[in-house]
Amino acid sequence: MGARRNTIYREYEYREYDACRLSIPQTGQQLDIARDSKWGAPRAGAFDYLREITHPTLVINGSNDVIIYTVNSFIFQQNLPNAQLILYPDSNHGSQYQYPALFVADVTRFLDAEAPLAPKRTSPW
Repeated sequence: MGARRNTIYREYEYREYDACRLSIPQTGQQLDIARDSKWGAPRAGAFDYLREITHPTLVINGSNDVIIYTVNSFIFQQNLPNAQLILYPDSNHGSQYQYPALFVADVTRFLDAEAPLAPKRTSPW
């Protein structure tokens, strides 16, 4: 019964890939190789495209966000040339609801700013 279940599962996987218009490998083993070798693998220069975004950007997150990890907001701020990062303390993914008045004040201040943020300084390290 287990072999039949695996076959049904593989057929389901292939239909899902077809629905997403991805190339469908011919065998389950090829599917496993494609999945393991490409998906989720770190690649060099993964954030380089962010440096092309020159618009002022406000990145807001909670210090304990487990849905979009806080470190990702820091990576955004480091790679967007004109970004400002605000982390609300002791908050999570809904930080704008945990600190509504502060959130509105921060966003208003950001949107009302006439001059762009100062260019980032390069690190001496």
